[in-house]
Amino acid sequence: TETIDKVKGFEAGGVDYITRPFHHEEVLARMTAHLRIRSLQRSLQENNTRLEQEIQQRKQTEEALRESEERFKVLAESTFEGVIVHDKGLILDVNHVMENMFNYQRSELIGNNALDLMMAEFREGILSNIRTEYENLTEAEGVRKDGTVFPVELQAKALPYQGRSVRVAAIRDLTWRKQAENALLESQRYARNIIESSLDMIITVDNNRHIVEFNNAAQQVFGYSPEEVIGKEINMLYARPEESALVHRRMVEQGQGQFEVEVHSREAPGPGPLRPLSSWK
Repeated sequence: TETIDKVKGFEAGGVDYITRPFHHEEVLARMTAHLRIRSLQRSLQENNTRLEQEIQQRKQTEEALRESEERFKVLAESTFEGVIVHDKGLILDVNHVMENMFNYQRSELIGNNALDLMMAEFREGILSNIRTEYENLTEAEGVRKDGTVFPVELQAKALPYQGRSVRVAAIRDLTWRKQAENALLESQRYARNIIESSLDMIITVDNNRHIVEFNNAAQQVFGYSPEEVIGKEINMLYARPEESALVHRRMVEQGQGQFEVEVHSREAPGPGPLRPLSSWK
C-alpha cells in the first residue's frame, strides 16, 4: 500500500493496482473498466487506421484531379477554339483563345455571366441548352468588348471540374467561314446569271446523266420548263438513243467534245434538225 510500491508497479508496466484484502465487487469493476478502455483503444486504432486510409485515398484522388485539371488546361490552351468553363453561366475559367476572340482579359471574364458575351436574342436559347444539358452544335452571334458582333458556333457538355460538375463550352469564330460561304453564294449567283442570260442552250447533267440545270435558252428550244426535266435522264432530249450513248462514251473517254446530234422538242417529238451540242465534264 506504500506509494513507492505503487510507483514501481506503474514503472514496471502496470496500468492499475489492487490492494489486499480483495473485494470482489471492486475487482470486477476495475476489470470491466479496463476491458472497456481496451475495447475503446482498439476501436480508436481501427478508426485511425481507416481514417489514414481514407486520407491517403483522398490525397490520391486530389492528385489525380490536379493532374486531370492540368491536362485540361494544357489542352484548352493548345486548342484553336475558345474554351470557357462555367457553372450555370457563371464563368470559372477561360483559355487564351477566348481572351483574344472577345478582346477581354481573363480577369475581366472570370466571375461574370457567360451569356453577356452573346447577342440578347440568342441568350434565352443558350440558357435553355444549359438547363437541358444540350450538347449539339449551336450557331449564335458573339459580342466583343468593343461591341463588334460576329458569328460563332458553340458546343458544350458537362464535365467534372474542381470537385463539381460544370459546363465546358468550345466556341469557334465563324467570320471567315461565313465570308467564304457568302463569296461562294455570290459566285454561284453570278454563274447562274451568266447561264440564264446566255443565248446558247446550257444543260448540265450529273454523273448518272440526270439533268440538274436547264437554262432559259434550252427552255425556249425544247419547250420544257426546268421542273419538267430536272432529275430526268438527258436521253429524253435525244431523237436517237444510239447518239446519246455515243456522246456519253466519248465524254467518258475524252472529257469533252463537240458533236452533231438530232434532238426533239416537246412540240415536235420526232427527229429534228441536226444541232451542234458542245459538252464539258
